[in-house]
Amino acid sequence: IRDAGNVVLGMHVGYRGADPDRTIAKAKYGQVAAGPHLPPASEKVMVSDPLFVKACARLGLISVFEDANGAVRDVQLGAALGPSVIVPFAFALVAEYKGIDRGNVSYLGEDGSAQLGDYTIKGVDGRMLLNWRGTPFPTVSIVDLVEGKVPADVVKDKVAIIGFTHLAEDTVDSPFGRQPGFLVHATALDQVLSGDRLNRATPALDALITFLAGLIASVIFVPKLTPAAQVAGAAVVVALAGFGVYGAFVGAHLWITGIGPVIAAAFSAGVCLAGSYWQEGLQRRHLRNAFSHYLSDKLVDELVADPSRLSLSGERRELSVLFTDIRNFTTFSERIEPLELASFMRDYLGPMTKAVLDQDGYVDKFIGDAVMAIFGAPVPRADHAVRACATAIDMFNALDGVRPHASRLGIDLHIGAGVNTGDVIVGNIGSAERFNYTVLGDVVNLGSRLESLTKTYGVFCLVGPKTALQAGERCTFRVVDLVRVKGKNDPIELFELLSGPGGTIVAYVDADEFRAAMAAWRAGDFATAKTSFESFLAKNPKDGVPKLYLERIAELGGVAPTGWDGVYTHTKK
Repeated sequence: IRDAGNVVLGMHVGYRGADPDRTIAKAKYGQVAAGPHLPPASEKVMVSDPLFVKACARLGLISVFEDANGAVRDVQLGAALGPSVIVPFAFALVAEYKGIDRGNVSYLGEDGSAQLGDYTIKGVDGRMLLNWRGTPFPTVSIVDLVEGKVPADVVKDKVAIIGFTHLAEDTVDSPFGRQPGFLVHATALDQVLSGDRLNRATPALDALITFLAGLIASVIFVPKLTPAAQVAGAAVVVALAGFGVYGAFVGAHLWITGIGPVIAAAFSAGVCLAGSYWQEGLQRRHLRNAFSHYLSDKLVDELVADPSRLSLSGERRELSVLFTDIRNFTTFSERIEPLELASFMRDYLGPMTKAVLDQDGYVDKFIGDAVMAIFGAPVPRADHAVRACATAIDMFNALDGVRPHASRLGIDLHIGAGVNTGDVIVGNIGSAERFNYTVLGDVVNLGSRLESLTKTYGVFCLVGPKTALQAGERCTFRVVDLVRVKGKNDPIELFELLSGPGGTIVAYVDADEFRAAMAAWRAGDFATAKTSFESFLAKNPKDGVPKLYLERIAELGGVAPTGWDGVYTHTKK
């Protein structure tokens, strides 16, 4: 490698691996211009043996990412590693092949593009779209090369990428099926050198073509044609929209949104066709008008599609419930004029409701200043626990926008949230004269208790054990207690929501010390628990949980009672 002097090795970045060292300088862009389109940040690196890295000429990023359909259709223009940006493998190959020094290899954060000497690579959201060839580049066997069976002119003055071609090894999904992974970098390299790149249409062109497809589909219904002719004409427009987009892609390497024109044409045709059958939809419109005033839009859509859902019987389903409540609101409301209070509640409940709806939740009811929301019904969502936690975080973040109004009224705005997950009865509950879509069950009651207990522990959000289990991959939690709530015999663990989709609520210093204190508490070693809680509290003076445990230890005289099981029994709701 050292003797050749032109070998480029691959590397990965991510959140697993080793800390970067000075050898990673061989992988960095020589210049990085700040801007809003810097690539995503990483922390760790995975590279070859240090002897190889020291000997090679350059390093390049070989990590690839699949899109929503599971295929690799682009390469990142770089990956942030601290203040630096890592060069993609294909770009490092181009720079080495063309003798471009690092000072002329630049990443432009203003528009998310890269500059390799005289080569400018424009990105789309920090990625270079791959113009897949669909057929492999010429390959030779590494065994034949080592054994001298490959003529020198086969690889002379060319870029040679060493990688697996056997489909049982390094492969990726491409638009042309399963392909050897090194073809991603070969395709990107070839595009840079040849300039034969795939271009993305501008949003304005996408919008114009989508609008025209919808307009033409609508015009089909202007003449008094038979329904069959109208449907046939609409089908032709939809097909032409699809083939037109495909033709631009194949003939001009221009990627125009395909689904937009097709959907616009189909939607316009569907709307016009529905207008022809107005009387057939009269019953459904009447149903929507009757229930849209007090049911969510999604629930109304379900009822229109399936009126049988109006039955009073419910169904058992696993979902998550969220309860929130403003701290000490009764005290504040007693001294505020009713009109001012109503104005504040509108400002407060608006962002709280938006937070629920943004996560596909269902606002079950408002109880004064309290909010009850359901996730996983009426529209099923497998990740309902994550969505409920994300909503709590969004609510926490939204409070900053409401606090100026609260301050003018003398309200110190803080809320508590409780989230619980489990099986409930969900459906239209009530009498024959009046009913409401809601949930019933022990899970709901415990969710409400969790919200109330946030005042006891001095935290923003408490969640039940099943919520923490299901949301654990995307959210972080802290165990705060093992308790029996009032009216329950079986103990449950209480978890504090720390962070998740949407941001971080709170971060504690030396969380391991808190876990050690909790372990000592449950084991009945109050002396160790007291020391650890006091030490943790000194580092986190605003945390109310260690204060609570120190008070309990003092109340118990510093000694665990006989038969201690680490469970605390709450006697109040």
